[in-house]
Amino acid sequence: MKGIKDFKIGTRLIVILSIITIISLSSIILIVQIRITNLADLDAQTIGNAIASNFSNSAAAAEESSSMSEELSGQADKLLEMISFFKTDDRTVKTAAPTEISGVTIKKRNRD
Repeated sequence: MKGIKDFKIGTRLIVILSIITIISLSSIILIVQIRITNLADLDAQTIGNAIASNFSNSAAAAEESSSMSEELSGQADKLLEMISFFKTDDRTVKTAAPTEISGVTIKKRNRD
């Protein structure tokens, strides 16, 4: 009788300890999962901020490039205009009216 009673007590003790162990492990897993989620959120925010910073830097560079492109286009137009003034056909220099390019005046010369 005493052996059966000890067996029942031992079985109950094992069941109770197993339940406590399962609850403890579940709590530990839940805490670790929450911390990993928080770290992932912080990493996502950091990456998002870095990407936003890169886009704003790219936008500023694109705007500067656009203004430089417009300026270069204007200078190229002036150079093409200047070249057309000095176009040669049959070894004759043809010129048009005086023009100004970057502060330099090109005066009309006729060489016939």
